[in-house]
Amino acid sequence: MKIALVRKDVIPEGGGAERYAATLAAELERRGHEVHLYAARVAPGLPSTIRVHRVPILMGWSPVKNWGFVLGARRAIAAEEARGGPHDIVHALSQVWPSDVYRIGDGLHRRWIDLTGSRIGRALKALSLRHRVILAIERRIFRPGATRRFIANSAMVRAQAIATYRVPPGRIDVVYNGVDAGRFAARGDRDGVRRRFGMGTADLALLFVGHNFGRKGLAVVLEAMARDGGTDLRLLVVGKEPRGGAWRRRVRRLGLEGRIHFVGPTRAIEDYHAAADALVLPTLYDPCANVCLEAMAAARVVVTTRSNGAAELIRHGESGFVLPPGTHRAECVDALSALLPQLRQEGLRKVVGARAAQVSAVLTPALNAEATLKIYRRVVTDREGDAARARPLPIERLGDLEVHAVFAPLLREAAVGSLEDLLALPVVETLKAARPERATERVQIAGRPFARKRFEGDARGAAAEWHALGAFAEEGVPAPTPVAQGAAGGRSVLVTALVEGYERLDHWAAAEAERLPRRELAARRRAVIEALGREVGRMHRAGFTHRDLYLCHVFVRWRGGPEFIFMDLHRAEDWRTTWRRRPPRRRIVKDLAALAFSASPVARLSTVDRLRFLRAWRGEGRLRAADRVLGRAVLAKAARMAHHNRGRDL
Repeated sequence: MKIALVRKDVIPEGGGAERYAATLAAELERRGHEVHLYAARVAPGLPSTIRVHRVPILMGWSPVKNWGFVLGARRAIAAEEARGGPHDIVHALSQVWPSDVYRIGDGLHRRWIDLTGSRIGRALKALSLRHRVILAIERRIFRPGATRRFIANSAMVRAQAIATYRVPPGRIDVVYNGVDAGRFAARGDRDGVRRRFGMGTADLALLFVGHNFGRKGLAVVLEAMARDGGTDLRLLVVGKEPRGGAWRRRVRRLGLEGRIHFVGPTRAIEDYHAAADALVLPTLYDPCANVCLEAMAAARVVVTTRSNGAAELIRHGESGFVLPPGTHRAECVDALSALLPQLRQEGLRKVVGARAAQVSAVLTPALNAEATLKIYRRVVTDREGDAARARPLPIERLGDLEVHAVFAPLLREAAVGSLEDLLALPVVETLKAARPERATERVQIAGRPFARKRFEGDARGAAAEWHALGAFAEEGVPAPTPVAQGAAGGRSVLVTALVEGYERLDHWAAAEAERLPRRELAARRRAVIEALGREVGRMHRAGFTHRDLYLCHVFVRWRGGPEFIFMDLHRAEDWRTTWRRRPPRRRIVKDLAALAFSASPVARLSTVDRLRFLRAWRGEGRLRAADRVLGRAVLAKAARMAHHNRGRDL
């Protein structure tokens, strides 16, 4: 396969996600795949057969850097596909959309903001342009249609993605990170590191690894060490130290000078695992910290919090120790302080470390790559299935008619081959005749029921709806099945399969209100609002607007839940081939306002009902400020429609 891996930074001495990108690229290349790596910064050391595409971005200001990488990666991928053909898979390892697979390796930024800080702190973060840009990109990644499948590196992250962005559970898989056990089991340079920092053989050396000292919980480790007071405790802090010296001042304030060693970034992380007796990572939030898996591979005791996805791999007291959630700082300090005397027991460390090594032994880069490739193959299969379903309708010419090829034998059997033949079919029942120039009638062709729609004085009406029905079918948006259409002499006719078992939504809703008890009616009302929101959102995201989206043009049936069909599409618009490729806001407002206006005589919608519909229409768990602005525009448009249509029937 031709595989595109997209990661902003691929640097071995960087964080776990940066190292993971390099490891995955090498594993895929080793299996004979054509790997293209799109990155802003790439450290040397990758196999020469991996094709590296530099993505130029403006370094410095975070909002510009993040947006710049999204746009730059898109351009670089498009340029490569123009030269060498499309990729079979685009796998985003950084925040980029669209993609075939997105690995949530950095966790959810939305979750990180919600979990950290006070209410005021969270509000300030929400106002920060940096956080707003990251959240905007994240929302787009999880928007329906932007990403085919998701990979979470822990069950914790999978559950958070489902709860926060309503990712369908069947579209997100858990694939734990792989770790090179051979590299870390080799023990590294234990004696050299301990000598360099003046550690004795009896000292208990703790290891802390991470570039974001605050998020990773360094303050908890320092406070627990200060409370313990033992002079035999040492701490190696590996990672980029923030400017300003605030952490060194905190060390002095706690009386820990000479026992805390700030190492900085390193390429030889295995030496520090070897030198340490235990890894301590009381993190506030980590999707699945790679450093925990590395420490387990090195047969070291791992101490982390429940806020770390890697904690799922640890049995407390047997293969490591799990502290309370990192957001409960005081509880974490208490728990770690109580644990330090146990960590001084060499026999306990050996037993726990050996069990940890057994757990990590099955988490290899090779198995990680195989699990990832399995997801790639599923994406390719799904895409091929979508392409088969999205093929344009098979059309045949039958006299002066355009005919759906599936129904051509039936029409030939009934000797229907012209517009006049369609018009000559006897009317079984008039289904709708709101205007003299347009009527929908039930007819029979070779003994089977169909719907015939006549457009008098409109030679293009049938063709417009015919093309809309075909486009809806291509995108899987529910609509009647087109059968045949023709035009001549200022009139046109459309024949579709008869929609049986469905009823106009406004009539159905009124009947249900009379029939059902109050509690059951409330549950059914909620189900209909949410399901209709999803279907209308799907139609808009597919690139269509209806333009007459009143309840009378939405048909429903109940089969364990509501199922809808959109009717009367002769004014529907297809925006897929325009430069914008999606409906403009004013057309979306018109559609949603038509629904709101036509629902008012049937049901008194509460604010909760409207927000529920809008969330389902958006396809996300949370509404943005822009959605609330949209909602106000819809209500204003609906009010104008109500004023304009006073006393008229739809």
